Amino acid sequence: MKTHRPGGVVDSANMSLIKRAADLLQQRQWHAAEALLGGVSSSTSSHPEALRLLGIARHQLGQHDSALRCFQQALAAQPDNALLHLNMGSCHRSLEQIELAEAAYRRALELNPRLPAGWFNLGRLKLSNAFPEQSVDCFRRVLKLKPDYWQAALCLGHALKATGDLSGCAAAYRKGLQLRPGSGDLWWSLANIKTADIHEHEVQQMRNQISHAKSANQAIGIEFALGMALEARHDYAEAFTHFQRGNQIKRRSVAYDGVAKQDLGNRVISTFTPALLTSHATAGNHSAAPIFIVSLPRSGSTLIEQILASHPDVNGASELPDLGQLALSALGDDNGITWSPEKILELDDQQLTELGDRYIRATQRWHVQQPHFTDKMPNNFPLAGLIALILPQAKIINCRRHPIDTGLSCYRQLFAHGHHWSYDLDDIVSHYRYYDALNRHWAQLLPNQFLDVQYEQLLADQRGMTEKILAFCGLPWHESCMEFFKNKRVVRTASAGQVRQQLNTSAVNRWRQYEDFIKPLLALSADKRNNAAGIL
Repeated sequence: MKTHRPGGVVDSANMSLIKRAADLLQQRQWHAAEALLGGVSSSTSSHPEALRLLGIARHQLGQHDSALRCFQQALAAQPDNALLHLNMGSCHRSLEQIELAEAAYRRALELNPRLPAGWFNLGRLKLSNAFPEQSVDCFRRVLKLKPDYWQAALCLGHALKATGDLSGCAAAYRKGLQLRPGSGDLWWSLANIKTADIHEHEVQQMRNQISHAKSANQAIGIEFALGMALEARHDYAEAFTHFQRGNQIKRRSVAYDGVAKQDLGNRVISTFTPALLTSHATAGNHSAAPIFIVSLPRSGSTLIEQILASHPDVNGASELPDLGQLALSALGDDNGITWSPEKILELDDQQLTELGDRYIRATQRWHVQQPHFTDKMPNNFPLAGLIALILPQAKIINCRRHPIDTGLSCYRQLFAHGHHWSYDLDDIVSHYRYYDALNRHWAQLLPNQFLDVQYEQLLADQRGMTEKILAFCGLPWHESCMEFFKNKRVVRTASAGQVRQQLNTSAVNRWRQYEDFIKPLLALSADKRNNAAGIL
């Protein structure tokens, strides 16, 4: 028996194989699906649906170029297949081909405007590329087409939070929880608004859901959320118990080597010297547009960016990946994950200038209408020396906060990605010392390009510290910087809710509420800040 399908003729046996492959993909068995589709007959392997499924399997396995070829071959036979355009878009997105991804998603929606996955993927693309207002419409369309699409409610909450609509954000998360009451992502997102009250019945719901959690991810999110809710009720002992449980589960799934990190810090310090800077004194792109804000997370960097972005000459770009990508491309090891500071010694003036040019081109959208922009990727702090070489006119602001408050705040925070050091108190101490030694080195090496700003001093003297920050950046005084909380700009970090409020000292010395439970962090108070640069 033969079954006719657009793009080819496939016998019923091979159609059964295609169906089996689709089932395997539903079960997330990517390798098995690829192996099965690779074994079908030549007539079946050229069938558009077989090619599409094979492309999905390879895409999920990280073989994006191969997956793209599958989708392109299938589209040659079925150019008006909306699902193929949708799959193409996801592949382009993984390859960081953002414009091609958007074009593919929009073509899919032209062919089928009632495709929920099309609107969802377009919304996620817009949200991840700092267009949350546009993504809000996409996610609302998804929920209109498919009211039980809980992931769309989650992403709608993220988008509304970024735009400053915190009540709408909370409502979206709660809508999602009606659909998916066991979702750790939704519970944590609701708690992570930080300005939204968690109701008593919701606390009880979380207690019930923890005992029925079906995965580690579900349990982690609920543990952190319940910790936040109990902290708000001043039940610090039980709150810490839940933070600790969430951290212990999370720590088992991530890798962090404090010894290796300290070794990297020492290598950075020994490599980036006054002699190195002098030898490349004329190199780099001399644009003064970038203002880098570096720090550990939860140290006030979003607040400082909000203050600067309230100035008419500054665009707040939030956390940009571009500098880290440049560092990996120029100084990366063979694994493509880590970098070697010593490789900077192999670059000449022309290569350093080209790196600076590449950064300015990559961030061009952020300094078209305003002469300056902020890049507040916290993990850029080890790269201050690289910044000095490739962007010698850029400014670097390091946000410092009391080390124990910093460590505790990170321990209470479930990060979306990265920061693997934050899920164990001893790891936090090790990482803080790595951060502290590097930034003391940069302060000595780059006195005119690097500024330490103490969070607590900013709270105590907002005007004086704001004047200091603006003067360092070469910006004239502007009163709007004092009313940063009125700024309606997009904020895409965990502090999005907090920077919509006026300054307050509620988080200062929070660590004292947990003093009996965080003994490893207390060692940070004994560290002497006037030590010579070097890992403690």
